[in-house]
Amino acid sequence: AQANLNPEVIHSELWSFGKWLMFAYFANWLTVISYPLFITIFINAELAGAFRSVQNLFLPFQQFLAAITLLVLPRLAAQRADKNDLRLFVVTRRIAWIVGFASFFYCVGIITFRYPIIRFLYANEVYSSFSGLTPYLALATLIGSLHIILGLALRVVRQTNIILWSKGLAAL
Repeated sequence: AQANLNPEVIHSELWSFGKWLMFAYFANWLTVISYPLFITIFINAELAGAFRSVQNLFLPFQQFLAAITLLVLPRLAAQRADKNDLRLFVVTRRIAWIVGFASFFYCVGIITFRYPIIRFLYANEVYSSFSGLTPYLALATLIGSLHIILGLALRVVRQTNIILWSKGLAAL
């Protein structure tokens, strides 16, 4: 009230921004998190657990990405607030390269040492039999990491609908 902000305008802006993200996160659920559920429904829970065990090898990097997005978003928003879109995209590109290299090296490490890692974490032959999925999950992690960083810039410039469409295509 002191800043003369209109709650209806704020609600309208938040909804126009947030509605796209809500559907984008559902599409992301379809492409990343839903696999164990569908494996359980269509095959069995033991194989879903084995698949999830291999998927868990990439969770630390995904948590790293979540932390990076929280740290980077204010910086990108500051670039946008300075009305410097060119600088915003330069910074985004640099961050994408850094995250891309980090993702690449993490994924190569997981692929290279997947057998000892899986044997160390899971003393179960069923889980080890899914280690062949590691390169595919690594590729998905690599693509997803760049997608997250580029999506940050799209959020800053209020183009969240593009995030929805890209995640929707990935879900298909």
